Amino acid sequence: MNSFLGSLKQHIEVDRPHRQAQAPLLNFSLLEKRPTLIVLDYDAIICSFKYLGRSLARLDRLRTVIGKLCENHFKVAIYSERSQEQLERSLETCLDRIWLCAEMGMSIHCPGQDGWNDLQGNQVPQEEGALQSNWWNKIHEILQYYAERTHGSWIEHKRASLIWHYEQADDHFSSRYAKECQLHVQDAIGSSYPVHVIVRHKRLEVHLVGVIYVRSDSERWG
Repeated sequence: MNSFLGSLKQHIEVDRPHRQAQAPLLNFSLLEKRPTLIVLDYDAIICSFKYLGRSLARLDRLRTVIGKLCENHFKVAIYSERSQEQLERSLETCLDRIWLCAEMGMSIHCPGQDGWNDLQGNQVPQEEGALQSNWWNKIHEILQYYAERTHGSWIEHKRASLIWHYEQADDHFSSRYAKECQLHVQDAIGSSYPVHVIVRHKRLEVHLVGVIYVRSDSERWG
């Protein structure tokens, strides 16, 4: 069994670079006959912080696509785990025409609207970490400890989360420190505050429990 699984894994790794997913083309002539909402995953389109040059090129293309969709009377919504400020800066020229969903569903910005609201329509606080200052300060202290010891890493501040990025750091040391940091956070405050820790894509994320991607519905998206 082990030899079979090993051979299968090797075959998949060898074959993977030669496979490409073929996405079906949209038939816009059919969509134009009725109001259509197009939801785009910002993080799937734009590369990670590590590939800044490639991200900028894709961002230009995304702005162009959004413009063309809006010109053809499509409703466009962008959802992302990025912060409100990042989405506003990246899509500044489109804010009056699209819906934005930031920080994994924590806040929503409607076309032409001033400020951001949560899913109940309440205005979202503008200060970083405003939702839970106690857990915010404690976690930031822990992440700062590891960031100072990992050259090339940095901390991203959000309202419902803190993220330690180590995409540019040494693979060996950053991976080891990430495991230590995850255990440190869980042992220090995991049972005291409503947060959970996730390690993925060379970053460690500490999220407020309950902040997840939201489903779009006709009432929320107009």
